[in-house]
Amino acid sequence: SAASDVYKRQVYINGIEEVDEPVSRMNLFFKTDEELLINRRIIENEFKTINVVGMKETDNKNSKKWLTINPNNVNKFTTLKFICKQIGYTIDDIIFFGDGENDLILIENVGLGIAMGNAIDIVKNKASKITLSNDNDGVAVFLEKNYNIFKY
Repeated sequence: SAASDVYKRQVYINGIEEVDEPVSRMNLFFKTDEELLINRRIIENEFKTINVVGMKETDNKNSKKWLTINPNNVNKFTTLKFICKQIGYTIDDIIFFGDGENDLILIENVGLGIAMGNAIDIVKNKASKITLSNDNDGVAVFLEKNYNIFKY
């Protein structure tokens, strides 16, 4: 459908002047950490109606870092609250596993926020518990150990 096509479409641009339609999320990649930090500060100071999150590849040894930009109040937390309301749960009923800065809002606000073993330090510091990395089946191991899920 046309609506689902909008959510899946990715457009690669070389500059902001190439944006000619509404954007729900934008990822900005930079060549150096310094360039990323400078641009993050500029964006945060100039645009008060957007949310800027620093992202870092945590799934492998790749050191790629980037910024993700969303409108304010558009994030994993607001989306999960909406879904919970639709299906009759509260945010306190949720166990959430995360590894990056964009996961912090959920790690801090759900019933049980779990950091993956490969998570960045701030996520580990804010989480209720830490499990193994995603490469070591951290979610499954945690659920087996704490909730007897997956045991046959």
